[in-house]
Amino acid sequence: MSTALLEVRGLWKEFGDLTVLADVSLSLRTHEVMAVVGPSGSGKSTLLRCINLLEPIDDGQILLDGVDISDPEFEADQARRRIGIVFQSFNLFPHLTVLDNITLAPRKVLKTSEEEAQITAQHLLDRFDLADKRDEYPDRLSGGQQQRVAIIRALAMSPALMLFDEPTSALDPELVGEVLEVIKTLATEGMTMIVVSHELGFARDVADAVLFMDEGRVVEKGPPDQVLVDPTTDRARRFLSLMAESG
Repeated sequence: MSTALLEVRGLWKEFGDLTVLADVSLSLRTHEVMAVVGPSGSGKSTLLRCINLLEPIDDGQILLDGVDISDPEFEADQARRRIGIVFQSFNLFPHLTVLDNITLAPRKVLKTSEEEAQITAQHLLDRFDLADKRDEYPDRLSGGQQQRVAIIRALAMSPALMLFDEPTSALDPELVGEVLEVIKTLATEGMTMIVVSHELGFARDVADAVLFMDEGRVVEKGPPDQVLVDPTTDRARRFLSLMAESG
């Protein structure tokens, strides 16, 4: 039996004639953080959507605790209960308060009582300094606050694995730090995570491993100090040089 919480084996994904993921493999143990970096259009977001079973795969396997969740006969909702995902856009329900946004899935999916769901939500809101926003609607919050609520909503399901798809890319620069701080706290506390991000300094600080992707393939993977500081491939070196110039 595998000791990895998540294994992706030889994953292929195509949209028509376009190959978006080509033979992608990775392995992630419990409490590990993996950062996925690379240019836009390299397949990073599609990889997360496949892991969360939001996109069907064309070939390969996705194993969670040794179980092939990509098997067409596997009930996708069982996997999604254990895998939280936070997108670039916040995807909060505008007609629901912060509290109701957070408690909806535990009540509907996990069948948690309303009282228990609210206790969990309040604890998370207290923990991430949003207790005073529980009765607000999303449009009354800053972008950073909305993204933090989106993270809390995912955490309320007690996931085994969290996926972050460019969680700060839609934020004004001054709001980026507050969201990165939440993710850093989760990493410190041992949450197993895959983080797609262009924040390379952040990736180096929090990740145990870095995956560099380009044109749907894994070009390089290894410890942050190797991939982000002393990469072995020309493609990774060119990307990092461009990122350093633009930064």
